[in-house]
Amino acid sequence: MNPETTLELLHSFMKTALLLATPILGTAVAVGIGVSILQSVTSIQEQTVPFVAKLFSVGVVFIIITPWLIQSLIEFSVSLYNLFPTMVQ
Repeated sequence: MNPETTLELLHSFMKTALLLATPILGTAVAVGIGVSILQSVTSIQEQTVPFVAKLFSVGVVFIIITPWLIQSLIEFSVSLYNLFPTMVQ
């Protein structure tokens, strides 16, 4: 396996990981900012409110995007298995 193949593989790993993590992390950030603004406006300083809101919203988003996540991981795995013959040469 040459360095170009290794770098291409690493790039593919990183791209896939970022692509799969973005919706969940983006939801957590957006809900966190929204809850923080709401807490600032209403002067509610309860610490469990952001945790519960993030937990619920990330759970809902995870359930919604699970088919897409699985399909993306299957496509990535198939492309990786198709590269095996070129890696062992």
